[in-house]
Amino acid sequence: MAQNPGDLDSTFSEDGKLVLDTLSIGTGLVKVASTADGKLLVAILDVEPSDSSVHLMRLEDSGALDTTFGTGGYVHLYHSSGSDALVDLLIQSDGRIILLGRFNGLASLLRFDSNGIPDSTYGDAGVLVIPDDFGTVFCTGSAIYDDDAIILCGNYTDVSDLHGYFLMKLKSNAILDDSFNSVGHLLIPGFHSESSSYLSADAVSDVDIMADGSIVAAVNHYDSNSHYGGIVRMRHFSFSGAVVGPNWAPPGLHNYDPVAFRICTNHLGAAVMGHEGHLADIVRQSWLWAAGVQPAVDARCTWSSCYEPGWNNELTTQQADQTGNFLVAGNDGASNAWILGRLLPSGVRDTTFGQPFYCYNPSTPFDHHTETIFEADQDARCSDVGIQLNGKVVMAGRSAINGVQRPVLARYHNIPDPRAQLDLRVYLGGTFDSTTLLMRDDLRTAGLLPTQQPYTAMGSTAVNGTGPWAMPASVLSIAGPDAIVDWLWLELLSATDTSTVLSTRGALLHRDGRVTQANGHSSVDFDLGAGTYFLRVKHRNHLAITCADPVTLGNTALTVDLIAPASTTFGTDATMVQGGLRMLWPGDATGDGVVKYMGAGNDRDAILVAIGGTPPTATATGYLNTDVNMDGIAKYHGPDNDRDVILQTIGAVPTAVRIAQAP
Repeated sequence: MAQNPGDLDSTFSEDGKLVLDTLSIGTGLVKVASTADGKLLVAILDVEPSDSSVHLMRLEDSGALDTTFGTGGYVHLYHSSGSDALVDLLIQSDGRIILLGRFNGLASLLRFDSNGIPDSTYGDAGVLVIPDDFGTVFCTGSAIYDDDAIILCGNYTDVSDLHGYFLMKLKSNAILDDSFNSVGHLLIPGFHSESSSYLSADAVSDVDIMADGSIVAAVNHYDSNSHYGGIVRMRHFSFSGAVVGPNWAPPGLHNYDPVAFRICTNHLGAAVMGHEGHLADIVRQSWLWAAGVQPAVDARCTWSSCYEPGWNNELTTQQADQTGNFLVAGNDGASNAWILGRLLPSGVRDTTFGQPFYCYNPSTPFDHHTETIFEADQDARCSDVGIQLNGKVVMAGRSAINGVQRPVLARYHNIPDPRAQLDLRVYLGGTFDSTTLLMRDDLRTAGLLPTQQPYTAMGSTAVNGTGPWAMPASVLSIAGPDAIVDWLWLELLSATDTSTVLSTRGALLHRDGRVTQANGHSSVDFDLGAGTYFLRVKHRNHLAITCADPVTLGNTALTVDLIAPASTTFGTDATMVQGGLRMLWPGDATGDGVVKYMGAGNDRDAILVAIGGTPPTATATGYLNTDVNMDGIAKYHGPDNDRDVILQTIGAVPTAVRIAQAP
C-alpha cells in the first residue's frame, strides 16, 4: 500500500508504533540514533521518585530486539540513588557508541564498541569525566564531526560562584583539542549569583556543526534581576572557537521570558533553533539561519498559530534529513499526542507532510503535521527524533501504558512510498581484468579507499542528499568478487528535462560490477518516490555515461545491467567494449569530461604533475585521480603506466580526444 510523508510506517512493529514494555521510564527520556547498517540504537533514562538508571539497547529495522547486542539486546549501565541525566546519544564513523550525560553525579562521556561493550581505550575503562578544571560543569548538548571529534556545550559555575557557559572540543581519543581556542575549551562568563546587580547571564542549551565545520549554539541570555528581559540567541563560532559575525536574536520576543531549546543544522548550511516565549500564551517557534546570515522576519515558522485556551503545545527537538528538510517534533498538551511536522530548507512549513489541521477558519488549515497517540487519554512525551539512512523518521519518548510510563517509539515515512530503488551493474575500463572478467581491487588491498564518498569534496553537488556518507570498516575486509573497487556517483535526471538532477547518491562498486549502498549490500535507494528517470553514472577518472532511455524505478529494485553488450547509452561510442562487455572509458585524470593526450588541460600532463614533474620515472602513491588504471600508483613511464591508458582511450592518435556523451 502506498504511503505518504508523515504516515506511520507499518513495516515497523506492525503499525508503526513500538512500546518497550520490558522497561519502565518514570519521568525520564529516550534518545534514538540510526546505525550504518540500518538498525536503531535506543538510550533510556529511567527516573523514579527514589532513584534513576540508564539503559542502552539495539533494535532491528523492523523494531524487533537485536539480541546480539549487549546481553540479550540490552546494556544496563547505571542504577543510582542520585539524579542521573542523559543528554545525547552519538555514533562514531566506526560504529562505536557514545553517551553524554551526568552519571553517578559527574558530567561524563561513556564509549562502547558497536556491540555495547565498554571501550577500555577511552578514558577510564570507557568513562571519560568531562574536564572541569574551570568549575562545576553540566553538559547540555553535543555534536560529532566526520573525524569523530566531539564538540560539547554546557553551563558551569567556578570557585568564585561565577556562572557562565562553555564550548569544548575533544579529539576522538578523548584528548582536549588545543586547536580549539588554544586550550580545547571556550568560556563565556556570566554573573555572580551573590551579586546585587547581575551582569549579562547566558546559558547554553544545545550545539551543532554547520556544513563548513563552524559551530552554532542555542543560548538563553538575560539582562536583569529576573528572567524577564531575556533574549534567545543563536551564536556562531568558527571551527577554532572564535566568534563569527553578530549574534542573532529572533525579533519580537525580547522581554517575554524566552527559552531556547534544541538547535540543528543541515548539509546546505542552514540552522534551525526551537524556542518558546510568553506572548499571551506559549508560542513555540523555529527560526532559520542560513550560512550565518541573519534571517528576515518572514523566515520565522511558528510551531502553532492557533491559540485555543488551555493549549500547551511544546516543541522539544528537531533534526535535518538527507535532503536538508527539518523534521520538527513536539507534544500537544490538549490531545496528549506527539506532533511531527516538516520544514523545507527555507524554513517554510511543508504542507505535503502529514495532514491539514484547522482552527477558527474551517476552510483554511493553520498547520500541517502528523499526530500520534499511544493510549487514549494518556500523556505521550516526545524527547528525541532521528533520521534513518533510508530517510524514515523515528520519534522516541515515553507514554503511559496501562498506568505505567514506558519507553515508546514511532516511525514515519518521510518520502513517498513506493520509492525509487536500483540494482545496477557497471564496469570501469581502467581496472578491468580480461582474464578473470572482474575488476581489480588494488585500491582496497593497498588500504587506499576512503571510507566516505569522495565526490562532494571534489566539487560534485549533492541533490536530495547523498544517502549514507560512509561505509562500515567491515565492508573493506570483504575479498573475492564482492570486494569493493571504488566509489561511484549516481544521478537521477528528470525524464522531461535532463538538465535537472533530482537525486544523487554516492555508491560502492564491487569487483563483479554490482553497485550497492555504502553498507555494501543494499540496493541503491534514491529517497525519491517511484517514477521514471534518466540514470547517469559517474566516476572520478572515467567518462560518465547516461542511459539512452529512461528507467522506471519503484519499491522492487529495478536491475539495470550496463555491462551487457545489448545495453544502450546516450551518444556514440559512449562505452568501451572489452571481452564482449561494456564499460566506462578510463583516462579522465582532470575530471573535466574529456580524455585528452595533448594540448591545453590534457590528462597526460596531470600525471606528470602528480609525480613531481621530473624525473618522468618517478611515481606517486595514493587515492589519486591521475591513477587512471587504479592500481594505487600514478605512473608516467614504464610498465603499467597511466599515460598509455589515456592514449589507448583516444584511439592511439595523440591529437585525438574522447568526450563524455550526455543528452
